[in-house]
Amino acid sequence: MITVESLDASHATEFHSIFHEVFGSALSPTLADWKYGGGRGLQFGAFSEERRMVAHCGITFRDALVEHRPRRVAQLGDQFGVRNKPGGLARRGSVFGSLLRHVLDQVPSAENPDALVYGFPSTPVIGLIERLGLGTSLNVLHELTFLPSTPENARKSLFQPGKLHLERVTRFDRTFHRQANRLWSAMATDLGDGALGVRTADYLMYRYVRHPEHEYEIYRVIHWFGRTVGLAVCRRIGAELELMDLIASLANMSLCISTLKSNLSTLGVGVLKMWLLDRHAAHFSSLATNVVPLQFHQMVNHNSSGGKLDRFKNRWWLTSGDADYR
Repeated sequence: MITVESLDASHATEFHSIFHEVFGSALSPTLADWKYGGGRGLQFGAFSEERRMVAHCGITFRDALVEHRPRRVAQLGDQFGVRNKPGGLARRGSVFGSLLRHVLDQVPSAENPDALVYGFPSTPVIGLIERLGLGTSLNVLHELTFLPSTPENARKSLFQPGKLHLERVTRFDRTFHRQANRLWSAMATDLGDGALGVRTADYLMYRYVRHPEHEYEIYRVIHWFGRTVGLAVCRRIGAELELMDLIASLANMSLCISTLKSNLSTLGVGVLKMWLLDRHAAHFSSLATNVVPLQFHQMVNHNSSGGKLDRFKNRWWLTSGDADYR
């Protein structure tokens, strides 16, 4: 018989051992603490009769705006199981089904009355979730590819009075905090009628500046008269630059992306990429060279919004920065 339990420090050794067994690489204790420590998340394990952990699912909490109301939604992550789990995968009473159902039942709260969960399940996983009756695909993530502006367009842009330029943020002082919070306020006004994670200065510091393993670059997008109109958080992956996060009013986001495009050669990369869900990918598609759907879905869980599972269709704002592993 399978039992599902919350994990604590006493399970850390077994969790890390199984993680390595499944993925062939280690999840450092520092990164695990960054995700789950200090009340930032919870971990759940499914145990066999012999008290061996056979599957794991974590949730990390995220401050969010949902229809302009402050909420604390949950992100699913680190879902995995050992080989030869008892009960198979696809049956309703399977290890995976029992574990995920238990986790989703923990989500509703006064801070999350609509039981909102987000994540980045792959097409096979979302198919399994649907067969188990625990949720369905709500939106699909798309990857947008932006190539550098042509030399001719770059020359023309020099004479436009509204030309913007980039400046890398190297000091995370009061000025940065003030600018970031001002830009987040504008973004929240434009996009907060749906659902999106909070992107205050404090969040940016935790998520990017103090990340225990990855290094990110944060750029100010500055108008010619000196006002910062956006913050772009990027990560270098080989010769590519991934736009992890963009904090700006919706009206200024296209300007920010165009400014990054015109500066790619200066930044030493040949391409800019960004993840967005269906609706927002379409909104910025005119700036992109290519837009392709990925295998990752935005799911909606079976107990969300009182059964109105399409309530937030095309109303989430998610980028790759919302993932816990990039």
